Amino acid sequence: MATRESDSYALLAGVDLTTKEGAFGKQAAGKVIACNTLGERADCVIGNAPIINAVADCYPRAGKIVIIQVGAAAVVQDAELTPDANGMAKTAVSTNVVRSRALQAGAPGAFIRAHWVDAYIKP
Repeated sequence: MATRESDSYALLAGVDLTTKEGAFGKQAAGKVIACNTLGERADCVIGNAPIINAVADCYPRAGKIVIIQVGAAAVVQDAELTPDANGMAKTAVSTNVVRSRALQAGAPGAFIRAHWVDAYIKP
């Protein structure tokens, strides 16, 4: 498991998240699930890989550093990041909700450090 530099909180996993460590997550019915809509507003980064109804570590603190997994397309350093349809990080485009900024470049599938930011819509 990657080292995390930010404080976390715990929620139960609303679905099986065993393949979603490092993905953007969102709260649904009081539990956490992986984001599943391109460009949607994420509530956290999932910090472990729990099965359904097990404890999920959520890393959401604005101004902190999170470890996030890059999706199907590489990202460059300083890119504004948003979730892809699988909850992984992708470079945000106009109208996407930005939740973090890449502190390093990353190839598809790589885990990278990112600066968690207050949500805003990319113009």
